[in-house]
Amino acid sequence: MTAENYVKQIVKKIQCDSKRKQDITKQLLAEIRERTDAGADLNTVLNEMGNVREIAEEFNEEISAEDRRRYRRNRRLKIALPILVVLAALTAAVVWWFPKSNDLAGSSYFDKDTVEQSLMNVISLLEAGSYDALQDLSTDSMSAVMSADSMESVKQSFGIDFGERTSVGTIYSAEIRQMGKHFAVCEVSVTYGAANVTYTVSFDENMKLAGLYMK
Repeated sequence: MTAENYVKQIVKKIQCDSKRKQDITKQLLAEIRERTDAGADLNTVLNEMGNVREIAEEFNEEISAEDRRRYRRNRRLKIALPILVVLAALTAAVVWWFPKSNDLAGSSYFDKDTVEQSLMNVISLLEAGSYDALQDLSTDSMSAVMSADSMESVKQSFGIDFGERTSVGTIYSAEIRQMGKHFAVCEVSVTYGAANVTYTVSFDENMKLAGLYMK
């Protein structure tokens, strides 16, 4: 691992604004450079500095609660933007038309049981961090934003580790038609040890993952 990658992983987990992240990046790189210039092996230096998560937590302890809340609020908006841009039209459909949409039970395009099983499969893959598998299940547009970095950032935007899944709520589903295309849209609330997350997931006519939103 390079010094830059090591520091990048640390800074990504620190809940502060971009200016402070830049200062911390310079600080850590300068410390590593000073020790390697003195003859120390890079891997030895990184091992001695410690675990990425532990170092990030030390920095987070020095950041005020208000600054951390502001960071998480801004982060949620920032992370949601790429997905919302790709799925803007579909998101609007979910918000405005979902209550008036046709029930999947009467759909000629989708099988309700298959859709709900696919929904839970997507959630399980997200929980396991199996992002390559999720990309394989996604449309081309959705696959482009389903990278490990993007999805881990979405999880981190909640500010806590989810913990183990403890329960799954009622699944609400509907068929939406937009611009001549049909989508199956599902929403379900999942309770974890440390969080409650509502997933809104959509599939196209080929049962490819076409949309994902977490709140």
